[in-house]
Parts: sequence; C-alpha cells; structure tokens
Amino acid sequence: MHQESHKPTAGSTRGPVRMLAAAGAIAVASAALGAGPAAAQDLNTITSFDGTAITFYWFPAVGLSDGQKAPTVLQGPGFGGQAQSNPDAPSSPSIPGVGDLRRAGYNVLTWNLRGISPSGGQAQLNNPDFEGRDVSALITWVSEQTEAQLDATGDPRVGMTGGSYGGGIQLSTAAIDQRVDAIVQVVRCFEQKSGGEDVTHVDGSVDPIRDIETIATELILADLQTVENALPKAERAAKSRDPGDMARYSVLKKLEPLLSDGKPARTLKIEDPSEVKALRQMTLITSKKVLYVANVD
Repeated sequence: MHQESHKPTAGSTRGPVRMLAAAGAIAVASAALGAGPAAAQDLNTITSFDGTAITFYWFPAVGLSDGQKAPTVLQGPGFGGQAQSNPDAPSSPSIPGVGDLRRAGYNVLTWNLRGISPSGGQAQLNNPDFEGRDVSALITWVSEQTEAQLDATGDPRVGMTGGSYGGGIQLSTAAIDQRVDAIVQVVRCFEQKSGGEDVTHVDGSVDPIRDIETIATELILADLQTVENALPKAERAAKSRDPGDMARYSVLKKLEPLLSDGKPARTLKIEDPSEVKALRQMTLITSKKVLYVANVD
C-alpha cells in the first residue's frame, strides 16, 4: 500500500544531523513545519512480554493531514527519570526536544522504564531480555498507528534518542530486535564548546579515532561472548539435520574466529541464503550498519 510521508526540505539539514547524533536505530526523512502549542497527551499503557505494564506518551508529528505518515523517534529517559510528557518540550544541548522533533516531521514516543512508576515490574540495567523486549513491544505498537511510516508490515521507520540510560537502552534493543537496521555513534571532535567552555573528555583528551576503536572493540567482545555462549546449544541442535539449525551452527562457527580477530560480524562473507537469514536472526550488534556522526560543537 502506498504511504504518503513527510519529505526533507532544503533547509532542514542541521536538525536531522543533530537528531541522528543521538539515535541508536535508524532515522530518515524530515520536514520543517511550524505550529502552535500542542494539546497535552494521555498516558498510554502496553503489556510487555511478561505481563509488565509499560507506560508511554505518543506525540504525532506536527502538521500531518489525513493519510500522511511520518517516521518515529523513541526518546528514552535517564535512569530513574520520567517520560517526557510535554509535546512542545525544547531541545537540550545534547538531546533534541519532543517539540523540535515533531516540528521537524517526526512522531515521538517517550516512555517510563520498567520499574519506574507508573510503569510496573522491577528495574533492570543493560538487560536486553527485559528492557530490549519492552522497547520491541513499543516498536510493535508504533507499527500499528495510522501516523507511523512503515518499511514493511510490522516494521516502522524508527530512530532512537536519549542521554545516559536513554542512550544505552538503544544497544539493548538492537541486540534482540531485527527491525533495528543500523547503529548511529556520536564521536566528539571539538576541544571546546562554541561558547568557549571546556568539556572534560572521559579519557582526558579528544581523539575521535581512538573513541571509534574503543566502542567497536567493546561491541565486538559483546558479540563474541554471545556467539561463544550459543555454540554448544547450536551444535546439539544441528545434529537433528534441520536446515535452519545447521545454517545457524555453520554461521556461529564462522563468526567465532572472525570476532576473535577483532572484526565485526558485518564483515563475514556468506552467500548461502539460509546462512544470511540465520545471521540476521542472531541480531548481533556488530552485524548492523554503522553511521558515525561527528559532534563538532
């Protein structure tokens, strides 16, 4: 089915770049639109995989007419923080605001983390099996909304943004959800902010190449652990001679030396369709495309 969606405008380049700098999935298309203050939104609730209630706010893009659809940004809070409930919230120096995103042509979803009232359950930290699956449930909900642009049935065009914990949750989601196609990494390239103030780097100096290599190594090691943990079970399953199980085991055997050599999973050369499918189903973080964004201010 044809979907009418917002298109980028010639003057909208800077906005999307700053949005992508905080994204953890994918974000495409944008449009600069003006509008007055939006009405307050109701708190919504979905039931996650284990029955836990996850609460959230849904803010459609500004200016959508009947039949128009837009990409969506999921904005996570810091740990212990509350979901943004203001549809016109301004941007901070590091995170785009709900209002600015909506005027730039994005739907926005904000949510309260598991264990943070009014969501239910017990708080988790860096746990894809809980937090990642909560976000997957939210992405599925987005796919059912009339304002949401889709890449395929059940697969909305989605980006993620957020600082601190709201940034880390993006990787937890990417680790378990095939619908996350790419990771966007922000790399600091400035010595001082434009106002002249110093911002201390965690490593004491500004070196974007070093930072890229550090992040890449951490993600490769995480994937290597995943592969090593999966191999014994995959080997036993492959003895059944099921084609899918055999393809999975074959890919895992090829991945282990590759990752051990410090190379990401996306560099694995495979052509067999069943193995390509098996690799995608593993949702390894380093199998996804990477976009590097230079933070120059």
